[in-house]
Amino acid sequence: MSKENAARQHVTVRLAPELVRQVEREQTKLERRTGIRPSRSQVLEKFLNIGLNGK
Repeated sequence: MSKENAARQHVTVRLAPELVRQVEREQTKLERRTGIRPSRSQVLEKFLNIGLNGK
């Protein structure tokens, strides 16, 4: 097991409706660009890494 996987923890969160819509828009955008639809958790991880308003 890599250090990265060892550091991950399972977390359950309830998302606000606007955040759900934002995640779904990002999933659709990435699916159009790459042909692969990322999971909600992948999109949320991206948002947390770059900040919700950053690019």
